Amino acid sequence: MAHAPIGGAGSWIEFDITDYVEARSAEGAAFSIAVCFSHEDYDSSNRRIRFRSTDHVYADERPFLEVHYEDEPPPRYTLAVSADPGEGGTVEVDGMEASLPYEKTYPESTSVELRAAPRAGWEFVHWEINEEGIAPPERLITLVMDGNTHAVARFRPSEYVITATAGPGGAIAPAGEVHVPHGARQDFTIIPEAGREISEVTVDGRSAFDELVWQNGKATYTFADVASDHTIHAWFADPPYVTLTVEIVGPGRVELNGEPYRGPVPVPRASEARLEALPAQGGAFAGWGDGRTEPTRTIVPAEDTTVRAYFRTEPDCVALGPHPVPAEGAVWWYSFPSDAVAATLTLFAVDGTPLYSAEVDPGTGRYPAAGRWEPRDAQGRLLGSGLYLLLVQVRHEGGQVSRCPVVQVVIDR
Repeated sequence: MAHAPIGGAGSWIEFDITDYVEARSAEGAAFSIAVCFSHEDYDSSNRRIRFRSTDHVYADERPFLEVHYEDEPPPRYTLAVSADPGEGGTVEVDGMEASLPYEKTYPESTSVELRAAPRAGWEFVHWEINEEGIAPPERLITLVMDGNTHAVARFRPSEYVITATAGPGGAIAPAGEVHVPHGARQDFTIIPEAGREISEVTVDGRSAFDELVWQNGKATYTFADVASDHTIHAWFADPPYVTLTVEIVGPGRVELNGEPYRGPVPVPRASEARLEALPAQGGAFAGWGDGRTEPTRTIVPAEDTTVRAYFRTEPDCVALGPHPVPAEGAVWWYSFPSDAVAATLTLFAVDGTPLYSAEVDPGTGRYPAAGRWEPRDAQGRLLGSGLYLLLVQVRHEGGQVSRCPVVQVVIDR
């Protein structure tokens, strides 16, 4: 070799045409050679230099071979590979799973094969090369290194979780962690308890109240084309107004706060509402549904409330069934005030002649207590077909006596 030790001073070495050394150059590089003289050792750096020259070298000099490159080595480019999100999947580089983020340099025009592999619960979306997406979204791609390249494998969950919760006073269905496939639709129904109302619904922390669909006091919110995790929460509260309903039974009317009551009406919650029962002509107020009897009262409804007002004819009348009265008879039906202690039914001819009279028990509600009354007079004689008059007298606990309006009775044999 040219850099081998040389003999004593003044000696020389001859490079014969048949002697040569070879050096490896970088791939694709060309070089020329020359004989150089230096007191430094020659380092071939793993290159094989072919030498075809003859020269004389003196012993007091240490020759070496120098490579003169005619072209620069080919350029090398960096490939960087990552996954987004990192937990979504892995990437194989030339068939081997890479440790991400991955980075390596390659000579120009080198082909590199990348394969994206989603983990369980995730799906591959697409490759993004130097911030530009590739379509169609193939998991396996081949890159040709013609510049620095950054490849990102994009993943997304194959399903998402919508967390649904509700505050006190109502419910949401379904509730808890609801798993929804990517791109699917999911409905949630918000249901307030009786006497409560939905005050707010938030989705991902923002108000979604105006997006609710209402039906029969319930509301529905819909997530369409789900592509991420979400949260939904429902709040409930006492409504500012409640509905006051007054049911009127019998001949009479009721005023609410001085105005005629005409149907269910909203009133401020926990505010005073003044009710006054006004019987029709010839009638009397019998009492409220809760047992109170004063015609004027004030209530404070804290929830939807129904109040009943009972009216009666003064005093309560008697009805016959069937009517007209057939030959086989009929039943006298009656309803007397609660303070009634006795009552008398008297049947008259149209000229005022009394024909039949019976004491009845106010508590039974009918006469006779069993069976039917056969149309006969006090002597047991059958009453003929025609018109008769019935008078009912009622004795009360205080000793006073009241009368029903005269009832016309028709007997039809």
